[in-house]
Amino acid sequence: AVPVHVYPPKAGKMEVDHDKKAKSLRITVHGMDADGIAVDIEGKMLHANGRAWDQSSDVHKVFKLPARVLKPEAIKAVYEPALHDLLITIPDDALERKDETARLRHKIAVG
Repeated sequence: AVPVHVYPPKAGKMEVDHDKKAKSLRITVHGMDADGIAVDIEGKMLHANGRAWDQSSDVHKVFKLPARVLKPEAIKAVYEPALHDLLITIPDDALERKDETARLRHKIAVG
């Protein structure tokens, strides 16, 4: 039998896609450790910070949202331990429309 090696995802790799069916923006940050993850939104900038799952480095990722956040309570940030992934879901209706105003900074709880 040939041994099979499974390598962990590269720490800090970020993927962003829009789920048309769920009408939400999905952001995945790979290779994160469960402890000390912080997700902050300031204006249109989303910041995801923490440590790599193997403790080899800090992870600091920034993503510019298409609009400011009006409903921070609608945003879900969940850690997936089996994959060492941080999954952030931002519903379309949580984002500002052109005729609305928003607060400048929000803290998002990681569950």
